[in-house]
Parts: sequence; structure tokens; C-alpha cells
Amino acid sequence: MKRTQIYLTTIQKEQLASYAASSGLSQSELIRRSVDIYIKSREDVDRKETLDNLAGIWADHQYIPDIRKLRTGWRNRPER
Repeated sequence: MKRTQIYLTTIQKEQLASYAASSGLSQSELIRRSVDIYIKSREDVDRKETLDNLAGIWADHQYIPDIRKLRTGWRNRPER
């Protein structure tokens, strides 16, 4: 683990101390868990933004096969 220092407002510090006392966890542990939750939420947002940016990327592509025809071909293939 790496040590770091942060500045908190008076209210943040008081609430953090209160949560730590009521949960039995250290303030450091609460901060680590909060950072983990924030990072995970950003990963989800980044993933969604990437997918949103990809949506419709092939919309103007002229060589897209007709999916219905492809599926018909699948149904007509011999069974193994």
C-alpha cells in the first residue's frame, strides 16, 4: 500500500469520523473503499461511453450482409 495525504473539509472529516466510529472501520479503510467504488463507477461509465461511441459505426457501410439471408442459410445447413 502507498501512503497519501488528502485535505477534507471540516464537515467531511466529521462525517468520516462518525461513519468510522459507527461501522468499526478505520477512516483509512472507509476512504479506500470509497475510492474503489468511485473507480469502479468510472470504469462502468467509460465502458458505456465506448459502446455509445461504437453504436451505428457501420450504419453507412455499403458492404453489410443482409442478416435475414445469413440466418436463412444457417437454418438450411445440414445437421452434424
